[in-house]
Amino acid sequence: MKTTFSLLQNLFPRRTCGRNLRWKLSGKTLHIKGRGKMRDYYLMNVPWRDGLPLIEKVVIEDGVTTVGDYAFAGCTALTSVDIPNSVTSIYCWAFYGCRDMTEITLLRGVEKIGSYAFADCKSLSLVNCLCLHPVSLPASTFDGVDLSRATLRVPHGSEEMYRSAPVWR
Repeated sequence: MKTTFSLLQNLFPRRTCGRNLRWKLSGKTLHIKGRGKMRDYYLMNVPWRDGLPLIEKVVIEDGVTTVGDYAFAGCTALTSVDIPNSVTSIYCWAFYGCRDMTEITLLRGVEKIGSYAFADCKSLSLVNCLCLHPVSLPASTFDGVDLSRATLRVPHGSEEMYRSAPVWR
């Protein structure tokens, strides 16, 4: 008789989420490691979908270059995420509906953020953007977020560029 664990191993024998990326769910923490782009997903077809409501922390290791469409959408218990320097793009709907997420940290490598990437992150109150220049993003990126009560932290000397950039002001 096969256990649930062995059945899951058969369904996801390599636990991949990109050509050279692996994932592991340890308790309430999802780890993504390897080198390269993350796959794009659609709604609830991520390989860690059974753990979505339980995931409180996502650790994306340096080497991952993109966060795929819908990758963490629906992680309702997720409270914060750090995006490593190696990530250059966060695709559409990546963190949609992460209603308990209170803060995000974008490191210097991020160049582009897609539509609705952080939409309906209702508790978002702090965005640490360590990028020297404002990241390119559409107005819909933070749909459903009360930005009037959120704090944006940027590198010293970059404040004026962010004040004059669309969406960031």
